[in-house]
Amino acid sequence: MADEKLNTGSGEEKLPEAPAPVAADEPQAPAPEQTAAPTPQQEGPAQPEPGDVVGKAVFTVEALSLGGGYIIEPCYVDIIEGENAAQALARLLEEKGFTYDNTGSLESGFYLSHIQGDALAGIDPTGDSIPQALREKLEEKSFDIQTRTDETSLGEFDYTSGSGWMYCLKNVFPNVGFADSYLSEGDVVRVQFTLAYGSDIGGGYAMGTGGSAGYYEVANKDALTRRVAAINAEIEKDAYYLEKNCLTKAYDAAMDVLTTLYVSQADVDAALADLPDPPVGHKLTAVEKVPATCETAGVEAYWKCSVCGKLFSDAEGKTETTLEKLAIPATGHTYGAPVWKWNDDFTVTATFTCGNDASHVKTVNATVTNEVTTAATCEADGVRTYTAKVTFDGKDYTDTKTEVIPATGHDTELVGAKDATCTEDGYTGDEVCKVCGVTVKQGEVIPALGHDYKDGKCSRCGAEEPTTPVEPGKPQQPEKPTTPDTPATGDSSNMTALWVVLAVAGLGIIALVVLLVTKRSKKQNG
Repeated sequence: MADEKLNTGSGEEKLPEAPAPVAADEPQAPAPEQTAAPTPQQEGPAQPEPGDVVGKAVFTVEALSLGGGYIIEPCYVDIIEGENAAQALARLLEEKGFTYDNTGSLESGFYLSHIQGDALAGIDPTGDSIPQALREKLEEKSFDIQTRTDETSLGEFDYTSGSGWMYCLKNVFPNVGFADSYLSEGDVVRVQFTLAYGSDIGGGYAMGTGGSAGYYEVANKDALTRRVAAINAEIEKDAYYLEKNCLTKAYDAAMDVLTTLYVSQADVDAALADLPDPPVGHKLTAVEKVPATCETAGVEAYWKCSVCGKLFSDAEGKTETTLEKLAIPATGHTYGAPVWKWNDDFTVTATFTCGNDASHVKTVNATVTNEVTTAATCEADGVRTYTAKVTFDGKDYTDTKTEVIPATGHDTELVGAKDATCTEDGYTGDEVCKVCGVTVKQGEVIPALGHDYKDGKCSRCGAEEPTTPVEPGKPQQPEKPTTPDTPATGDSSNMTALWVVLAVAGLGIIALVVLLVTKRSKKQNG
């Protein structure tokens, strides 16, 4: 390519424009605009003077053929009265921090040979990132792919012998150089790197390599490029423009389409349709609150955008949020006091029911201990207390149940018992409790038995029978010495006679008393 210039055209000689390499229904690009002296006007707005900004064009610098995307993304460039496309490009490169090499001048015969800048180091110098479809075509066309030697520079003869910079104006690769093109409001200028004299990017005809526009059909990206440039301008003013207008997802998709070398026109058009101007904003759908449960976190009510998928805490879509921020912590269980169940064998369970959800029930087996809390006595019942204990949810719970211990009853013994004798009373004895000492039953006196004389002697105690009657229980009078005339003590006949005498004397006394009383009564009555 030593004797050929890519930017299209010699800059000294203007050739007719070739038709655009797009669909048949795409309009033919107009011939390059010519500058002419303004016709004098009697009335109307003042004509612009050289140096005035008269509009804005859209520029890109692309390395799609290398799989390198944009070097300069779609952006507005001021159109200055009297300035050509080369001068506009030079201003753009300088503003973005690039330098360049060229032949010719900005005013005439400008040919862009190289662009330099640190950002170019991000483009794979080996050529391994060249799209596979293009790589196959380059091999078919006998292009050898070489490694780029200067990572911060990109220009002619890098990678292949057919490489260099070309530009597309209004979707047409003009057959004139940069300096011979003048821009109008809204024009899209795409400065593109080619590996095959333009045939890889749809501009082969501009180099006179044949009637074909290129190896593959290339979509018209002007409208989408223009829309992205407008959005980029808004982002420069407000870094959150995409988020605020629900354009992030659509914008990212559009950039993917724009930076893909071979993409269908349908995909380009669809990407443009998803970036309406003006933006429609978020399409919000209300999502109801999900209350938290004891064990599961809930979610506050929110609004979700069906376009970008973002969540908002307000219906206007002004306050973005996340599910983490909307989360309602699980309430946890609020178990109160348990319900205790005592079985006949004194095994125990404790059942806890959650106050937040009655369906959450936990039953725990208790540990049971017992002790005698009131000892039984002879007459009073005692108490045995059983204590059930469970530990649940970090807290101890207890319950008690009592059991009656029957009174033991008195365990008695006979105390103070004494047999009666002939002359002394006896005693049956008291029944006294050996445990508590209480006299349960009082004993009774047993009367003296008296003597039971037989043959002059008591059969029980052996005492001699006295000569005078002795009343039972009275001490016996000492016996007087007997004389030969006195009857023997043991003579029963004399005792009989004595008793007879006493009886007759008593009857006489009674008769005398009766007689005296009778006489006195008669005297009083007379």
